[in-house]
Amino acid sequence: MSVAEARIQPFDQGAAEAFASRMAQIIDSGAAAIMMSIGHRTGLFDLMATLPAATSAQIAARAELSERYVREWLAALVTSGIVEYDAARRTYRLPAEHAACLTRGAPLGNLAVYAQHIALLGSMQELILERFESGAGTTYADYPDFHRIMSEDSDQTVVASLFDVLLPLDEGLTERLESGIDVLDAGCSRGRALLAMARRFPNSRFTGYDLCDDAILDANRSAAAEGLRNVRFAARDLFDANVPAIPGFAKPAGFVF
Repeated sequence: MSVAEARIQPFDQGAAEAFASRMAQIIDSGAAAIMMSIGHRTGLFDLMATLPAATSAQIAARAELSERYVREWLAALVTSGIVEYDAARRTYRLPAEHAACLTRGAPLGNLAVYAQHIALLGSMQELILERFESGAGTTYADYPDFHRIMSEDSDQTVVASLFDVLLPLDEGLTERLESGIDVLDAGCSRGRALLAMARRFPNSRFTGYDLCDDAILDANRSAAAEGLRNVRFAARDLFDANVPAIPGFAKPAGFVF
């Protein structure tokens, strides 16, 4: 299409304005997601779920945080419809229906965990801009706190349903784990699922592999802190299917998550 032809194409003003409105909503939602991430990381959502309507000073005092920053955070959440504000009393409240998907252990799952990905992606902008020019790749290590976020995700999506839902899907697997088998988790991150199974099934032997050294370091620290002797973790590049077993540990012959 030539420039001249493009100039005579019909222009739908209503469609353009509707699209601009949608883009503004996306920007607003992105900002709200970052505020959700802050609410999760600071524990403010968890605290407010336990409080009646309270002033910003009362909330900040209970959270042991700066009142100014708490107040500005609350203002952002009021405008996004997450927190309710009583202008006459100058109090803020997190409705139970909202807390049901924004707090640790929430009955509908904690969606604030996933809001952290928006903040994470924003922090990557300068590096990604450089990669657009160089064409180079990125690694997990380039993403701050990636494995901490993934572990929180795993805790509520995998570990929470591991024994009651996931393992029973394979008939007889729980009994085999109780008797003692070798288990491999390929791409285990911080090893939350394996740690949980190692506690529950002391007769089985668990091995976790992950590409990232920092995740494996955290997993091994957790195993050592709990005194779990039937689980081991190692950094392995799983591109090669013939991954060697950890020295002194039987090569896993069980299953892969």
